Amino acid sequence: MEITRPYPLNKDGQNKGGKQTKNDEEARQSLLGDNSTKKSGWAENNAFKLYGITAEVTPEIAVAFENLTQKIEPLRQKLEYANTQIEALRKKMGQHIFLPIPNRREFIRELTYLISQSNYSINSSSLLMMHFYSLDNIRQKLGRKILDEALMHVAQIIGGALGPNDIFGCVGGNDFAAVIVTRGAISIDDRFNKLTKAFTENPFISKEIRYSVEPRIGSVKMVPHLTAEDAIYSADLNLVSSQINAG
Repeated sequence: MEITRPYPLNKDGQNKGGKQTKNDEEARQSLLGDNSTKKSGWAENNAFKLYGITAEVTPEIAVAFENLTQKIEPLRQKLEYANTQIEALRKKMGQHIFLPIPNRREFIRELTYLISQSNYSINSSSLLMMHFYSLDNIRQKLGRKILDEALMHVAQIIGGALGPNDIFGCVGGNDFAAVIVTRGAISIDDRFNKLTKAFTENPFISKEIRYSVEPRIGSVKMVPHLTAEDAIYSADLNLVSSQINAG
């Protein structure tokens, strides 16, 4: 039996002494994975890009990714269309049924957002509740169609008299609500007088007959911790009480 003395190997797996047995070569090839004699499946790489991510893949995987992309893209387009429809529906739900202004739900949402803003000067703002009682007479005498025209007229007057930082909407029937935000030297009273003057100077006209659209107005000064619903309720109570006192 022959006893072979161990010997060190260099970095190529060869005997530093120059000798190398067949078993040594097989062991070296096993350790190295035989990269020198076998062709790797990754030898012919393809660059494949999916949604901005580039990766080196085999041709087979590239084809699989391409097929997957073709299936995903229509789904992505459908999702984008669905999101667009949802946003359009959300806006539609926040609009009055025929007036181009917010309904009660949307007005409360906007008022809540306004109150929540850190730069909102709550001490220089008031909420007005306006009831256009004269429109009931128009409804009874001229019908629903003319009433709708009168409501559109009222909405245009309010929109023209308010400033860019104010908000308003129809909160039901002949009732409108508005938040007047004052800035600089202009007071709440100045803004209020401008609004009431606009109603006086712009009556509703149907078949050459003028109809007054001056409302009864209740107001409440916005104070800290007052919610949107509480503000509307308080302004409405002020409107009712002022009407009782006047009558």
